[in-house]
Amino acid sequence: FPLSKWMDIDAPPFQTKMNCLGVVHVRVLAAKGLPCPVGSIVQPALSLLPWKGLVRSEPTTAFDANTVCVKWDALNEASGCSMVHAWNSDDTPVPTIKVNLLFKPVNVFEFSMCTLELSCEPLMRKPEFWKKQWCEATLGRTIETTKQMQNP
Repeated sequence: FPLSKWMDIDAPPFQTKMNCLGVVHVRVLAAKGLPCPVGSIVQPALSLLPWKGLVRSEPTTAFDANTVCVKWDALNEASGCSMVHAWNSDDTPVPTIKVNLLFKPVNVFEFSMCTLELSCEPLMRKPEFWKKQWCEATLGRTIETTKQMQNP
């Protein structure tokens, strides 16, 4: 689905007062078409921009299903993360959820595979609403560099 669909939500238009102190819960459920080898350890690293800090959810192993995929157990609490939006004034920007999928091909070095950034605006317009959809991520530069080094 296109990211524009992320912003589509049956809720009132955004107002500045909707940007307030709160907690954002994120759970990565699956990813497909990944540029990593089957058997790699894949782990989501999440942050709530512009705030500093990084939260990691449970790692899983990449498998082959006509493309390289990963899947997390939707019922497992360890596959989710909670982050605080530390609002402190009307000048505080609307936060952005950043999801970075990391992989360890040999469980030693860690590479950024792809990233995704989603505005919290639709979540603020409809608090306590769980939004679930497929989103397209941006391929990480580390992977491209690695591919170029392997295929001169």
